Amino acid sequence: MNKGDQSDPTSARIFVQIASYRDPELLTTMRDCVAKASYPERLVFGLAWQHDSSETLAEFADSQRVRVFECHWRESQGACWARHKLQQLYNGEDYTLSLDSHHRFVEGWDSTLIEQLNMLPAPKPVLTCYLPAYDPDQPLQDNPPAITLAADRFDPEGALLFLPYTLDESDGITAPFRARFLSAHFIFARGNFLDVCGHDPELYFYGEEISLAVRAFTHGYDLFHPDRPVIYHRYDRADRPKHWDDHTPDGHTQFPFDDLDIRSKARLRGLLGMDACDLDFGRFGLGTMRSLSDYERYAGISFAKREISAEASYGDPPDHTVDA
Repeated sequence: MNKGDQSDPTSARIFVQIASYRDPELLTTMRDCVAKASYPERLVFGLAWQHDSSETLAEFADSQRVRVFECHWRESQGACWARHKLQQLYNGEDYTLSLDSHHRFVEGWDSTLIEQLNMLPAPKPVLTCYLPAYDPDQPLQDNPPAITLAADRFDPEGALLFLPYTLDESDGITAPFRARFLSAHFIFARGNFLDVCGHDPELYFYGEEISLAVRAFTHGYDLFHPDRPVIYHRYDRADRPKHWDDHTPDGHTQFPFDDLDIRSKARLRGLLGMDACDLDFGRFGLGTMRSLSDYERYAGISFAKREISAEASYGDPPDHTVDA
C-alpha cells in the first residue's frame, strides 16, 4: 500500500488493532472510533474476533477497511495470542493504535494523537497509558487529566503489575511526558513498531505489558504518556465473559488457561533474566540498542531482586539518562 505523509493526519493511515473476546462493546467501540475521527476514511481495522454464532460484525462485516482474524471463543489461546494473530493483518499503515474492544473517543482523536506523537523529542516514540474510565450509561468526563503508570508489585510468578495515578493541574503537565511503563490497552506508534515489537503469542495475559515495555525500550523506543487523553477505557468487567473463566480445566475447551498461564510466566521470567533460560525467543526477544540493565536503571526496578524504587511506585517521570 502507499504510505501517507506521517506528519499529515489528512493522508496518514492508522491501523487500529482490536482484540475482542465475546465482548458486547465491540461494535459500539468501532462505531464511536469511526464517528469521532477527523479522517475516518484513513482508519483500517485489524480484528481478532473471538466469538460464537450469536455475534455479528453488522455493517463492518463486508468493509474493505476491516481485516478480520476470527475463531470460535473455545479455540482462543488468550490475549497475547489474539493480538499476535491480528497483527499479521498489518499492511504498512503509517501508524498503529492498539486497543481493547471497550473504548470511547473524543472528537478528533486521530489528529490529536498524530500531533502528540510527532512533537515528541525521540526518533522512535510511543504514546501509552492507562486511559480514563468510561461508563456506557454516563456522559464522558470532559477534559480528563493526564495519567501516569506506577509499579504496584511483582506477583508471585514474577509479572510486574501497574497502577494508574491521575495527575492534577499543580503537576504542570502541558505536553506528553516520559513513561517508565506501558499499557497494552493503549499503544500509539508509527506502524513499523509492529515489525519490531509485535506480541509474543506464547505469552498469555499477565506479563504482557512489562514484556512489551522492556522489548520496546531495548529496541530503542522511548515511552511517553499523553498530556491529553483522547480515548477512554471501560475497566468494569461485570457483564463481559473472561477468557480465564471460560477456559477452565473442566470447561470443555482445548486450552485451559492455567496451563497457558504457567507456560507464559515461565517464558516471561526467562525473558527478563529472573530465571536461567535456554528458550529461543526469536523475534520476540530483547533488542540490542539498549540492555535489560539499562531498562532497569531507567524504570527504577530490579527483576532479579523483584524490587521497585520509590519513584517507580509513585509514578514519577523517569530521568532521561539512557541514549537510544
